[in-house]
Amino acid sequence: MQRSKLFVHPSTFEGSGYVFAEALVNGINIVSFNVGYAQKHPKWFIAKDESEFEKITERLLSAELDFNPVNIFAIRETINKYASLYGID
Repeated sequence: MQRSKLFVHPSTFEGSGYVFAEALVNGINIVSFNVGYAQKHPKWFIAKDESEFEKITERLLSAELDFNPVNIFAIRETINKYASLYGID
C-alpha cells in the first residue's frame, strides 16, 4: 500500500474499514462509497453512485495529489467509542 497513490474501494459495504485508516496514514487518497468509517476529509472522496465514483477516480488519476500522511482515527477517540459502546465509561 505504501507505493500506491490512490486507494479505490468500490464495495458498497464495509463493516469497519481499517484499510481506510491504513491508506490515510500512508498518505494515500481514497475513493469510496459511504461505507465503513467513511467521512468527509480532503483526502477522502465519497461517491454517491457508480457514475460519480468513476468520475472522481478518473479525475484523481491525473490530479496533483497530497501524499502527506494523516491520522483521522486517533487511538484515544477509538478507545472512548468502544468503551461507550460496551458501557465502560
